[in-house]
Amino acid sequence: MKIISSFCNRSGSNMYICGPDKGGPAAIIDPAPCTESVVRSLAAHHYDIAAVLVTSPSAALEHSIRTISRIYPVRVFAGCDRIGEIECVDASGQSNIDVGDLSFSVIPVRPHSRFSIMYGIEEVFFTGLIIHAGTIGDTANEYAEELLVSLVKRTLGEHGEGSVLLPGVGPTTTLRAELNVNPYFRRQDGRARY
Repeated sequence: MKIISSFCNRSGSNMYICGPDKGGPAAIIDPAPCTESVVRSLAAHHYDIAAVLVTSPSAALEHSIRTISRIYPVRVFAGCDRIGEIECVDASGQSNIDVGDLSFSVIPVRPHSRFSIMYGIEEVFFTGLIIHAGTIGDTANEYAEELLVSLVKRTLGEHGEGSVLLPGVGPTTTLRAELNVNPYFRRQDGRARY
């Protein structure tokens, strides 16, 4: 499996392409506007985009999904049944999404938003705006914040502290790093709450 990351200057967000080592059906996670370098990378790796996985639906993704849909016959998976005019498969009730030989686990993250989902493959998790280096995404209130922290620790903790977190914004991080430096995962005495 290969994961290619691309930073979009215009939106300030990360987009990921996940596909098999030797080409074939692949997925784009949280698509940003496709640049020439992204298109070249898809061609160089012999990837056919079969799925778009959305961690947190937003109108900002609609244009990128439309562009990808004109090039590839994709299925769009999100925590809802549509993003603007784009029909989606509501993945929140599924445990896995298979894209060719790849199988992504589906982790609904209701404390962040009723439509938010993290996707996992092996020890890698695409977290979108849910958790990123040193912080967590916005929640409706402190109770939802505590639920989010608990869900992330419980769910990702099962996979070990070495789990890699690929956020929608900012740098790649690990669960270990977040447990040690992210204030949302630390107790008041400074020790990890894990």
